[in-house]
Amino acid sequence: QQQHIDRSRSNGTNGAAASAATAAAATAALSEEDDILARAQHLLDHSHSTHSTATAAAAAASRSAVTTLAPPRQQALRLRSAGYLLPHPSKRATGGEDAFFVTGVGYGCVGIADGVGSWADEGIDAAAYAKGLMHAAADICESSSGSESSQDVLTYAQACTDAPGSCTALVARLQPNRVLDVCVVGDTGLRVIRENRVVFETEVQEHAFNLPFQLACPDIIPEADTPETALSYATTLQPGDIVVAGSDGLFDNMWDQQLANIVTRSMR
Repeated sequence: QQQHIDRSRSNGTNGAAASAATAAAATAALSEEDDILARAQHLLDHSHSTHSTATAAAAAASRSAVTTLAPPRQQALRLRSAGYLLPHPSKRATGGEDAFFVTGVGYGCVGIADGVGSWADEGIDAAAYAKGLMHAAADICESSSGSESSQDVLTYAQACTDAPGSCTALVARLQPNRVLDVCVVGDTGLRVIRENRVVFETEVQEHAFNLPFQLACPDIIPEADTPETALSYATTLQPGDIVVAGSDGLFDNMWDQQLANIVTRSMR
């Protein structure tokens, strides 16, 4: 019997009483060689309000420039990343339904997956698919040459994950030319914060209100969405930029400027 993937998110889109948040953050740090990385301090700062929110920030130290007669070579950037999972209080015993990964392999990559909670009504672990997807995504990022796009990473991860359930997802991978390659399925999101303001943001991808695009195992749910229909972005980063990726539990409960203020305060 077919499962229907077009289902409302059991957590709801707004309201602290039914929200969980996952966030991963990275800072763009200067690097001249693979073995010379800018010193970064990871600061995790989350709100004490009644909303379930998670934020993460990292501060990077800049390197001094060297005077040379030759044209300056643009230094590569690397992501220095960290992640934080804050389940809704009613889901703390099971660890929540979200998953993430961060890796420094290559120039850095982060991923977020938000399991669809309504699968629990059918006796299915709503976190299983999200965790499996992120595990597979991390595997290819850490074992490959780094030439794959973020869409390639999610395509591989979906093909490797056969757990029941579904999730929204996002992968962001920094390329050698300082371009952050982002692939978004559903209502996970990403913001780039520079000088206390959001300079880049992703959009929500929905079939209808409260029905976000979702990844699932096609053998179990043939009508599942795929990364081929995902939203793809390419944005150029600058040294010191803060990249925050999170589930809808973060962005549904916090304005972008609130997020930017927390990140900026954490860097002081």
